[in-house]
Amino acid sequence: MRRDVATDGLCGLAPPLTCYTCPSFAAFRDGPHAVIGDALERLIDTRMDGAADRRIPLQLEETVVAIHQLRAQIRHEAGDQQDAESAL
Repeated sequence: MRRDVATDGLCGLAPPLTCYTCPSFAAFRDGPHAVIGDALERLIDTRMDGAADRRIPLQLEETVVAIHQLRAQIRHEAGDQQDAESAL
C-alpha cells in the first residue's frame, strides 16, 4: 500500500522526536533543534516526575544525543560555509 503524503504525512511515527534518530532525517538548518533538545533535557532531568515508565527518559536520551550531534554538524557546516565565502 502506498502512503499519501498529503493526507498521511511523511512519517507514521512520532515527529519530531523520532526524526532525530531516523536515518532518513533531513533537518532544516534553522529548525528549533535547541528548543527541542532543551525541553527534552528538562523532561529527562525531572524523570518525568514519575508519570511514565522509567525507560522513557532513557530512550529520550538517545534523541538528545542525536540533537547535539546534529547541532554540532550544523555549526561545523556553517563554519565551512563562512570560510569558503571569506576566501572569495
